Amino acid sequence: MTKTNQSELVVKDVVKQFQTKSGLVTALSETSCTINGGEFITLLGPSGCGKSTLLRIIGGLETITQGSVTFDGVPTTGPSRERGMVFQSYTLFPWLTVEENITFGLDLESKGSSKERKEVAHRYLDLIGLSDFAKKYPTQLSGGMKQRVAIARALAAEPKMLLMDEPFGALDAQTRLLMQEMLLKIWEGTNKTIVFVTHDVDEAIFLGDRVFVMSSRPGRVKRIQPVPFPRPRQYELKRTQEFVDLSISLTDELREESSKMF
Repeated sequence: MTKTNQSELVVKDVVKQFQTKSGLVTALSETSCTINGGEFITLLGPSGCGKSTLLRIIGGLETITQGSVTFDGVPTTGPSRERGMVFQSYTLFPWLTVEENITFGLDLESKGSSKERKEVAHRYLDLIGLSDFAKKYPTQLSGGMKQRVAIARALAAEPKMLLMDEPFGALDAQTRLLMQEMLLKIWEGTNKTIVFVTHDVDEAIFLGDRVFVMSSRPGRVKRIQPVPFPRPRQYELKRTQEFVDLSISLTDELREESSKMF
């Protein structure tokens, strides 16, 4: 699959420190990486290594102590519609229907007519396979369906980059596998840049063009692992020896980094 040229994001020598009651804590230590337009990047690392912090910095939700982050050559100074976020919690408004949740951001900005906003919602409902649930409320949906709506809402704002913080972490194993395949289809169909945080090694490999492996805290990107498997990818890929070998290699590295925290 050929990806068109899109905005490049560059993280250079970024340090992030937090002031706590017990003193200054360094969450990220001089980490650098470049994310090309249209790529699917997965962020993998031990618990507490700063994966989510780095994602929030890219999204403009956290300030940096040192270094720089640029998107298409422009410094990121705060949140932007160009960089949409999807969190592990579903963050849907329970008093709004599925359709209304998807158009919420568009309604706030009065973007397009009411009819056009509904058309956008239904386009993404088709994409996530929930066209029949437009008038349902979040309480009437399963966990996987709620997360699909959250993804559709983020996409409806037409961001250039989608930032996803363990979005499938709360799902059961079978639903998680189905969501992985669905996300790949969405990515292939929309040509968005995706940065995806996960603790799951197999998930990181299955989804990503490249896996950014982070060190234990203070975190930094210590290894950038290209994923050699062609696209489109099917679940059966996970059963191949090549996939298993790469999974073992990354798991061993994660175990080594995790052991430094004890």
